[in-house]
Amino acid sequence: MYTLRQAPRHIDDICLCREDGAEEILHVDFRVTEDSVKKYRAAQVELLSLQKSPEPVEEKYTKIGGCINDVFCLLFGAENTKKLFDFYEGDYTTMLQELLPYISEEIVPKFRQAAETRKRAFKKRFRK
Repeated sequence: MYTLRQAPRHIDDICLCREDGAEEILHVDFRVTEDSVKKYRAAQVELLSLQKSPEPVEEKYTKIGGCINDVFCLLFGAENTKKLFDFYEGDYTTMLQELLPYISEEIVPKFRQAAETRKRAFKKRFRK
């Protein structure tokens, strides 16, 4: 029997705790697909090239900001990304300091696992 499987999901909640004690829960839910892995990897490569770019600083920062926005939209969804940007009120340094560990510890391992699974499936398929 030939078996087809859905791509795994990343499902989690992030709690935003405001100064006044108010809390907002962001529900994160996306499929870890080959396409999402490729988009994430492309954004990583773009960020690295922008950091090394000889462009003027203002242009470089604008492009880096757009790239980070794209990554956040991919991982958290457009609505949650807007809520995150609003929550941090323009303090993007703190936002990145607090969210990058979550991304690298919770999401990136799932991307790596998906890539490895895909690689093994291709090897297995073409060995026959």
